[in-house]
Amino acid sequence: MAPRWPQVNNGPENINEHATYLREACNQLQTVDRGRQNQVPWNIVQPYMESTIALIGKVLRQPAMEAILQHVQDAAKCTENIQRDITTIKNSVGLSTTPPNPANFGGGRPAATTWAQVAAQARDPPPVPPGASATRNQPTVTAYKDRVVTVKLKDHGIARRFRTHPATWIRMQVVTSVHDNATTKSVKIIAAHQLKSGDIQIFTSTTAEATQLKQNKGWLRGLGEHAELIVPTYGVIAHGISTNSINIKDQEATIQQMLADNYSVIPNGKISYIGWLTKEASLKRASSIVVEFTDPETANAIIYAGMAWDGQIHQCQLYDRACRVKQCFRCY
Repeated sequence: MAPRWPQVNNGPENINEHATYLREACNQLQTVDRGRQNQVPWNIVQPYMESTIALIGKVLRQPAMEAILQHVQDAAKCTENIQRDITTIKNSVGLSTTPPNPANFGGGRPAATTWAQVAAQARDPPPVPPGASATRNQPTVTAYKDRVVTVKLKDHGIARRFRTHPATWIRMQVVTSVHDNATTKSVKIIAAHQLKSGDIQIFTSTTAEATQLKQNKGWLRGLGEHAELIVPTYGVIAHGISTNSINIKDQEATIQQMLADNYSVIPNGKISYIGWLTKEASLKRASSIVVEFTDPETANAIIYAGMAWDGQIHQCQLYDRACRVKQCFRCY
């Protein structure tokens, strides 16, 4: 009776598993062949050879230890360079690289970021060099976001006309409109261009001049009868709001109720908008809302004290529209 020889195949993909599999198969073959005078048939030996050749190929494709070590050293050096660049960038924009102070944390949870902390990241103005004139005013470097004014062109015809001209022409139109108004004729316009939305974004030389344009709106008539200023808001997210306790559709009543509930914290507060953080929020028992305040001080006060609503104090944190995830509908 012919012996039953163990069968093999090319083995697993993993090199270690393949070696273990082939070793076990060879041991079984030796056990069956021991004490027998029959020669192992070629059709049994051939799969063993093919599996052995496949294993040898895997071994030869493995990188040398010197090459692996070199890759590790290169990765460590690249990481070190990245950390050095990050430190340089933080120092250049005025962000602190010192470790956080444990005193600023409560209950093991990081303290909420406020609009005041965002504004405080800018560095102090440079000191006056020795020998410089004490009467000469040193210019203060400010972030461009603090010097921007955005105008909404509600007249679609004017918005289309602006699109046909370059940014230099748009800037001259803004300069003419600003200088023709008595209360803003001293304001210096650095740049102006049209956004994709059709709005006009204007940059002044100082934050004080930007505030002057926001407070004196007579110059807007030079950009169109229906042109209006877009007032920036300061968003706060309030968590755990019961969906049955708030009517988002009735904005006026909801805003008045929220201001009344939080009068002790923000007696002079003004709210421009209240809405759910996500579209699916109304389907839940409780979710987060976004509250847009007209000034950063009010937003900071709510972040520190919490939002009073429906007899409870709700945790709040800073909200920025730029951080919202937008879906690209060109992807399927």
